[in-house]
Amino acid sequence: MNPLADLFAGILFGIGLVLSGMTEPANVIALLNLSVGWGPALLLVISSALVVTGRGYRLAGRRAAPLFDSTLHRPAANRIDRR
Repeated sequence: MNPLADLFAGILFGIGLVLSGMTEPANVIALLNLSVGWGPALLLVISSALVVTGRGYRLAGRRAAPLFDSTLHRPAANRIDRR
């Protein structure tokens, strides 16, 4: 992948974490602690991230080639073995 695309994706991810409050330990603990003071605010962030990711994978699957490479690199083996 293009290093500039990697940098852009990392910066965008970091900005998303800061804006959603996922860099605050108290918010993350409130989401994970189901017994006392459960805070569902980050659940909305996680749910919306799953929706965006699902749509992104669907759109990416329709493309003949990725945006920043000439071919789509998929694993040669498609069978799951014990190892």
